[in-house]
Amino acid sequence: MATALSEPHARILAAVAAIPRGKVASYGQVAAIAGLPGRARLVGWALRHAPGDHPVPWQRVLRFLLAAVILV
Repeated sequence: MATALSEPHARILAAVAAIPRGKVASYGQVAAIAGLPGRARLVGWALRHAPGDHPVPWQRVLRFLLAAVILV
């Protein structure tokens, strides 16, 4: 059974799904891309509670990025 996602939760999962293979983004960057600036902790919550039927590349989201890392 598919779980209904809240609108912010769905935007976060869509933003994470849009991160290209080989690239990474920080929780804060994902929040900003999803239109939720300053809500980095919500990104972590959304990834933790992503429904099993909604595969998302969570490994592309990092706590923080160093300046040398190429951003999305």
